Amino acid sequence: QGIITGYADGTFRPDATVTRAEALKMILSGIQSELDSTGTLPFPDVVSDAWYSNYISTAYRVGIVDGYPDSTFKPGNTVNKAEFFKILLLAMEVDVTPEAFEDVYFDVPQDAWFAPYVQFVKDKNLLDVVKDLFGPEDGMTRGEVAEAMFRVMILSKTNADKFSASLFEGVFM
Repeated sequence: QGIITGYADGTFRPDATVTRAEALKMILSGIQSELDSTGTLPFPDVVSDAWYSNYISTAYRVGIVDGYPDSTFKPGNTVNKAEFFKILLLAMEVDVTPEAFEDVYFDVPQDAWFAPYVQFVKDKNLLDVVKDLFGPEDGMTRGEVAEAMFRVMILSKTNADKFSASLFEGVFM
């Protein structure tokens, strides 16, 4: 689909972690968002001539990112699972129940800010977890980002209730 490209040397590097800026590029490319060309950059750590400034400006304008409490965005920081899924689901305009009704995983209490997003991820089978641990602070790898985006796209195209491998046969062929 041309959403995630490889590196100049022809590799994909599925185990490489993704930065917050890279995650925005992948997500906004995935939804084919029209990028701001001269948008507002409310974050002092984002310069207007950086390769990612249009992605951050667009994401801020449409309300899928707000940055950190200190008013920074930290584009070079690794995007963690909690952040990534919030951004992905908001960008794809997925209807997420605003609260979780129980602890979602052992490491995701129901009152965590990200619990509703993780509940959606669990209910829809958007990420494989190990030993009932989500790892909300763990960084997302390129492979995990590609897989998560693929699963959301399959659900969107098929209107299925939950992702399963059998859903994508023929969807992108």
